[in-house]
Amino acid sequence: MDENTNRDWDTIVEQYYDSLYRYCYQFHGNRADAEDATQQAFLKAYQSLGSLQKEASLKAWLYSIARNVCIDKTRRWKRFLQLLPAVQPDTLVEPRLTALGKGLLELIQALPTKQREVFILRHWHDFSTAEVASLLSLSSGTVKTHLKRAVDSLRRELEARDEFTHNSSTNKPLKSSLS
Repeated sequence: MDENTNRDWDTIVEQYYDSLYRYCYQFHGNRADAEDATQQAFLKAYQSLGSLQKEASLKAWLYSIARNVCIDKTRRWKRFLQLLPAVQPDTLVEPRLTALGKGLLELIQALPTKQREVFILRHWHDFSTAEVASLLSLSSGTVKTHLKRAVDSLRRELEARDEFTHNSSTNKPLKSSLS
């Protein structure tokens, strides 16, 4: 790699690091795994720069690599837990999150994998339905179905918990922001 390529790469990392980190954090639910997955994703991307198609979206390509790293990391973790059944996965949640945020994050992490991925990419990372479909190798209709099921599931859980449906200080209904 020449000096210009390194400068370009530095710019790419600066531009996408925070959003890829957030995606990995949302996938794993803890800082250490998210940082590790983000670094692995950028390393794999750097090593594979030659395979990036000129007409391909850089953002989608990076997220695809990060997704694969997160899935691989999760598989390795599950295999490890099978060897040590008494060990439970790290359930630490970012300490700065409010109780409300922790509850919502837990509900999102409890969604089935495809619903969680679609929801996170669409609502937290602003991918279009078509981009999510391409990234996950699904049809747009399937993405829309997963998204609707995720939103419906989250809404049901939140209403059941009554955390988001009433303002505790005034006991007035709150408008749902999951639509």
